[in-house]
Amino acid sequence: MHHHEHQPQQPEGYSRYADPELDIDALLTIEQFNPELETPDIYELLDETRTSEIAERTAQSTYNSEVQDEIHDLHAKYGTAFAAFLTLDDVDLTGGGIDLEQQFLSCYLGSFNDYDQLARAHIQALGWQEELDRLIHAEAIPPGFLHWDYQAVNGLITEGWDIVELDGRLHQYTK
Repeated sequence: MHHHEHQPQQPEGYSRYADPELDIDALLTIEQFNPELETPDIYELLDETRTSEIAERTAQSTYNSEVQDEIHDLHAKYGTAFAAFLTLDDVDLTGGGIDLEQQFLSCYLGSFNDYDQLARAHIQALGWQEELDRLIHAEAIPPGFLHWDYQAVNGLITEGWDIVELDGRLHQYTK
């Protein structure tokens, strides 16, 4: 198993990897996959400068002191996943409407160490691995004959969800 240090290039003619009859609504069931929010790990605590800069810069961009306090509190509570969320285009920092924590919790899907882990999580959440295992067993296909094309899976993921790379991890959000 090898780890990617950067996002793989989406292949030319991406659509050839996806079945044109694919039901996109069925793929959205992935949004039920929401691992427990993690507490900041030791690596994040050792080097969270970029994360802190994003939170600080975002707080300074609003003149609403309540929102500034909320940004600091939520960054302390959720760490890098929240700082990555602040880089998304459609975050509402006005203080009106849906509060910032609700915005974050409603679109945060998980954090991953690399693109392979992200692809495996989606394959698992969609039930594809279970189906493939059933087929392999039913047809007595020898081990090692079938492999997932993680690059193609990640092409599908990056089409449908926002992926933010920050502090060596990938953070996934609904678009």
